[in-house]
Amino acid sequence: MSVTLIPKVACAADPISLPVDSPITPWNKLAYFSSSDPIAMYKDTLGWASLLGRLAKDYPQIVSVSIDDFSHYVSQYPGEELAEAQSRIRQQAPWVSFVPTAYYGDLPKIPPDFARTIDTWLVSGKFSTLLTEPIKIRA
Repeated sequence: MSVTLIPKVACAADPISLPVDSPITPWNKLAYFSSSDPIAMYKDTLGWASLLGRLAKDYPQIVSVSIDDFSHYVSQYPGEELAEAQSRIRQQAPWVSFVPTAYYGDLPKIPPDFARTIDTWLVSGKFSTLLTEPIKIRA
């Protein structure tokens, strides 16, 4: 099972899905976030990472976390933030992979250091070309 977060910028346009402190788990889901403001909570990548790591610890069928349309909004996610998010997930669930969504046409625009920060890309679009042409990434 994979969990997909939508990009931070989408919180103004899309319905916001926030965690609630449900009795299904014995721990407080809201304690992982730095603010109780819905917009700030929604954009709290590190809070989501901590929460998803904790959920994966209890529900090991969670095996990956993705950010939808990541390649369109790479500038919203500094490398340090992504590294910390992965660390928070893996401290509790070391098997969980970070697999953000990238679009084939965006791959050359993504800073090359991001390849060291993620486990793999979930690539959308132009699959046959992806398999036959090299991907040119800035050095």
